[in-house]
Amino acid sequence: MSGDVRAFATSPLLWLIAAITVSFVILQALLFRKRAVAYSREHHILTEEEIRTVTKNGAFSAIGPALAVFILAITISGLLGGPFVLMRVGIIGSADTELRTATAAALISGVTLGVDEVNMSVFGTIFFTCAFMSCGYLIWVPIMTRGLGKSLQKFLMPDPNEEQTRAQKIVGKLLMVLPLAMIVLMIYMYASSGVAFVMVMVTAAILKVLVDKLAENSPALKAWSLGIAVLVSMLSSILWNSIF
Repeated sequence: MSGDVRAFATSPLLWLIAAITVSFVILQALLFRKRAVAYSREHHILTEEEIRTVTKNGAFSAIGPALAVFILAITISGLLGGPFVLMRVGIIGSADTELRTATAAALISGVTLGVDEVNMSVFGTIFFTCAFMSCGYLIWVPIMTRGLGKSLQKFLMPDPNEEQTRAQKIVGKLLMVLPLAMIVLMIYMYASSGVAFVMVMVTAAILKVLVDKLAENSPALKAWSLGIAVLVSMLSSILWNSIF
């Protein structure tokens, strides 16, 4: 970046805007957890012990993916400044998506990101391209998920005292199968990327089974089993990439 662009990209104003943006994300996470716990208690879905276990497991499991994002975010911050990374990755959570979008925006402006100097015009193009890229998700997803959830609930369970029709049962089964189909598709996509990817997935599966087995008599270990499997399998990727 040129001197004036770097001064603007790391200015106190942008740091303040980035801090406000991230604070909204943290607030949303806290509110989401509060509502989820309240819903669970109201409908007696999980016990208090299970809620604590799920919370710890989820928090620990997020460390692995967060590390991968953090490493890539450091690269982006060197190219476009820390506030840009906080504002973008803090909302979307995908440093890879932001880097690809920023690279495409720079190329459209006739600049190769990381090679050529980024002036104020190119920086603005990158900034707004990344912002417009995420507008669809931030606006469309909440509207669709909320409306779709209510519609499905009315369709699948119009009256709890009535038996479901054949169409309702088919849709209900499809909703259970679709997440599994997505997982299988993702496994196929990663497996086709090379032997190292397959070995990492196999390692993760074996580790999860082993940790669950060891945790049968240790509730404390069971709470962290998924996170342990994620972290160790990520570290194993270094080994498998060096071999294959």
